[in-house]
Amino acid sequence: MIRFYKKITQLEDEKIKYSEWKRVDVEEKGVMKKRMKVVQCEATRQEYGTLIRKSLNEFRAHVYMVQTQYEQIRTLKENLPKYNVICQMDFAENYSCVHEDEVQSAYLDNASVTLYPVVLYYKVDGDSNLHHKSFVFASDEPGHNSSTEYAFIKDLIPVILQTPPGTKTVHYITDSPTSQYRNKYIFHLITLHGMLFDGITVSWHYIEAGHGKGPCDGVGGTAKRLAHMAVRQQKVVI
Repeated sequence: MIRFYKKITQLEDEKIKYSEWKRVDVEEKGVMKKRMKVVQCEATRQEYGTLIRKSLNEFRAHVYMVQTQYEQIRTLKENLPKYNVICQMDFAENYSCVHEDEVQSAYLDNASVTLYPVVLYYKVDGDSNLHHKSFVFASDEPGHNSSTEYAFIKDLIPVILQTPPGTKTVHYITDSPTSQYRNKYIFHLITLHGMLFDGITVSWHYIEAGHGKGPCDGVGGTAKRLAHMAVRQQKVVI
């Protein structure tokens, strides 16, 4: 980092031009909205060096957080107590309902399906190995919010109670967008979880944003690929 900063200060040009992703105001149909766009910027050598230092320090802290969180998740899996289940879940990108043979007007009018991949980790009596099961919930509800999340959990709990039988505690692992998981509605659900779902206690773990791909991404991607192949082979109509 020090060598890189020295190279910046040795540049001959006083002004440095660079591109940066920024959230900017964009007018869409008469309404101002925030959108991420690549913006051309200009700065002095000193300003640019300060910006690089700040960005690298933030990135270093982010990497440390991600590594620490994954170490804790790995430790939880290795030492998972009896009658405890780890539930890792996330919203996948919606599946677009395309057809193998469709009229031209249908191309821009495809419906979409909300996909919600879930991976459960658990141990069974007499076996120290960690087992897992994967599920994908499908819904025509387009909203990726806490209400949809609660509906999925209601359907998921009966499965958790049998995986393995006698489950007493669930450790939810999700990312942390405020629109989906890190909000007052989910916090309220955590406080009422035992009362709503047969006395099952709960812990909720939020993963650092931008943490890379996880098991739910693989499950969701596989589900969409299999559905796409079945449609292309004219085995199903979705």
